[in-house]
Amino acid sequence: MLSGGIAFWQVKDQVGKQRQELPAANGTHLPQAGRLYQLPPDIEDFTGRAEDATELARLLISRRADTAVVVTALSGKGGVGKTTLALHVAHRIRNQFPDGQLYVNLRGAEAQVLDPAEVLSRFLRELGIDSASIPEHLEDRARMYRAQLADRRIFLLLDNALNEQQIRPLLPGSPSCAVLITSRSRLAALSGAHIHSLDVMTVEQALDLLRHIVGRARVAAEPEAASEIVRLCGRLPLALRIAGARLASRQTDRLAGFAARLRDEQHRLDLLKVGDLEVRANFALSYQGCDEELRRAFRLLGVLKAADFSAWTLAALAGVSLQAAEEMLERLVDAELIEIGGEDQTGIRRYRFHDLLRVYARERLAEEESEADREKALARLLELYIALATNVSVLLEPGGYGEPAHVDPALLRAIHRDPREYFLTHETTFLLGVELAGETELWRHAWRLTRALPVTSLWPSDWSTWVRVHLIGLDAAQRDGSREGEAEIRCQMGAIHRAQGDYTFAEQHLRASAEIAEEIGDELRGAIALSVLGDTYRYTGSLDQGVRCFTQALNVFRRRDIPRYIAWALNGLGDLQRGQSKWQEAIDSFTECIQIFDQLGDRLESARARVRFGIVYRDQCLYGEAERLYLNGLGVIRESGDRRWEARTLRQLGVLWRNMGRTKQAIKALNEAQEIFEELVDRRGVAVVLRNKGDAYRRAGDYKAALECLEDALARFQELEDRRWQARSRMSIADTIRHAARWEEADAHLKAASEILQEIDDCPGQARVLRTFGLFHTGQRHWKQAIEAYQESRTIYESLGDRAWAGRTMAEEAAVHQAMGDEETWRDLRRRAEQICRDCGARTDDEVGLWLTSW
Repeated sequence: MLSGGIAFWQVKDQVGKQRQELPAANGTHLPQAGRLYQLPPDIEDFTGRAEDATELARLLISRRADTAVVVTALSGKGGVGKTTLALHVAHRIRNQFPDGQLYVNLRGAEAQVLDPAEVLSRFLRELGIDSASIPEHLEDRARMYRAQLADRRIFLLLDNALNEQQIRPLLPGSPSCAVLITSRSRLAALSGAHIHSLDVMTVEQALDLLRHIVGRARVAAEPEAASEIVRLCGRLPLALRIAGARLASRQTDRLAGFAARLRDEQHRLDLLKVGDLEVRANFALSYQGCDEELRRAFRLLGVLKAADFSAWTLAALAGVSLQAAEEMLERLVDAELIEIGGEDQTGIRRYRFHDLLRVYARERLAEEESEADREKALARLLELYIALATNVSVLLEPGGYGEPAHVDPALLRAIHRDPREYFLTHETTFLLGVELAGETELWRHAWRLTRALPVTSLWPSDWSTWVRVHLIGLDAAQRDGSREGEAEIRCQMGAIHRAQGDYTFAEQHLRASAEIAEEIGDELRGAIALSVLGDTYRYTGSLDQGVRCFTQALNVFRRRDIPRYIAWALNGLGDLQRGQSKWQEAIDSFTECIQIFDQLGDRLESARARVRFGIVYRDQCLYGEAERLYLNGLGVIRESGDRRWEARTLRQLGVLWRNMGRTKQAIKALNEAQEIFEELVDRRGVAVVLRNKGDAYRRAGDYKAALECLEDALARFQELEDRRWQARSRMSIADTIRHAARWEEADAHLKAASEILQEIDDCPGQARVLRTFGLFHTGQRHWKQAIEAYQESRTIYESLGDRAWAGRTMAEEAAVHQAMGDEETWRDLRRRAEQICRDCGARTDDEVGLWLTSW
């Protein structure tokens, strides 16, 4: 098996062009007898690495100082092509060193590492020194070696170096020489050396390599399979060279078949072997070069599913301190067994595996660690995940059900700096932790980690993953026989399904959660489930049921004297009372809610409640009061750095200003909200804002811009599988295109929306789509159908207790009678609608007019 990379990627890549890119020789040198040309042959063809080759050549022929030898160290993981590149560069610049080139394979990655004293003895003999004259001691040999190289222009290629100690005696002292070193270690302690790290190939370089070996026609015939082979080989030249050689020897095999075989992680490294080239053996050289402590750290990291990890991950797996873990990871980086992945948004350094090295680590883990030891290591890691997630949840929901967990003070400081950002940064790690616990049947860890996730405080961009993870947690709780865990996870699943618009599933899980809590005598968990259930009923329009749930929960929270939970329940209750047009009750609930948050000193929660409170006034067309609450809340929210709620508040302001007819200001606010949601990768937030923007453009009479936004929103909601908002978007689209008399299209959108809203049992939505049908028929002068639609809509609004929308719909029905010439019915309905508005809080004729304006 070759330890160097001499034959790893012998391929074409415009050799002539690369020769021109390399620095030209300065001057010429006449041939001299006895010059040393020890370089192994350059490869016939060379693909990729043109920029690396140019840079290395430039460094090696530069004369940085009159007294210092030029030393460049080329580092990289095994199989990345260090030796091949070094040889290629060495041959390109050999005319710069007319006195010769010395080469040695130091075997740093092998068991029999060359002793620098032995290498010096060989070099001295090749420089013409008789064996009997070569000193015995290393220092004396090095002194003689430097004397022999003085004033000679010789290039040295020291291949496969182990470390700096092996290299230092081999460095010449003359500035007329240059040295290129290759090593799997970074050789950071080599003073004065240029360190050049060689990474894997780019995708295009890797594909070029595959084209050369396999044939351009075969790659062109199966481009997707070729790209997958490149991905599964991790763009590692050695792996690609082997994969290509195997395919080249089987001309009838399809690339897709080979890619399918590579997908099997357990046998991937078995496939990446041909002749004396083997990826596994190449990795083994680096692995075996580490001490047992480091080898154990490497293989334990193989248990992870996350793409990257930090030092605290290894600390838990290996059962060592954070400082010890950091030191081990840096040593693994130096050994090119893992890579530095930069810092995350919380300032913590992240590390990652090359994909094939991860496979190798998992092989070592399975072969060298007992099942019991693997389980203990994983349990330690999962306990840490649970502690971290719990601390985040406690901070995001202070005064809640959980208690702070003990973790390293450094980690706790990182969480306290910004718990929301910390969780979002590590969200994938926690979710994959649940999956890993489920796969390894660590049921108690699986459901406890699921329970610790701060579902109600976040708005995930990928709901499907959260649903899948919570199903794992629910199954784990049931397998573990934990009714407590099942109750909590069902409550979380209810919140997730509610946020997705899956109200039937949400209600099922929340009712089950409340029932289990009652069964085990845990009234607090039951009250929490009822609170989420009450909020779910708000979405489905079952306002009376929602009020009953919140009232029942509120009684428990008051009896137990949990102020924060009391405030949260009042927040939800106030929103339901708003939906019932019980304005004073809603005002009372929000007022008490805000007072509690203010007493707790929680300015952020108080600001969020003010934003929701503003909707109470907006719905009464008391726009000045609503605007004041929104702007007051926005200032605090911005000060806190809560970008998500900043976007939500800007969205509410946009809707308010749209209703007021200030469409330019509305669109500006909605654009700002959209930018923030895009920054947060909140796909749902972006889609909702696009729908609001469409309505704002429609209000402004820009139907083209409105339709662009609304169709974009609909496509996004379809991708998100959010049926409720699909229906809303379709209603807005129908309302827009009716102005262009595109009646058939509008009718199709309204019917699709109606079908969805009936299926998900969204009563307010059904009332709204019937109202839109009324507008649709009015536009076509289908008076009878319009009146029927308005009356059906009004009946639903009245049954929901939503008097404000019942009054608005009545006014629109009145307009139909006016158009028909039925003055008596028109005046009666209009008078009744205006009285409803005054009963609901409109104080002037202008306010009544705003309430009853259709657009």
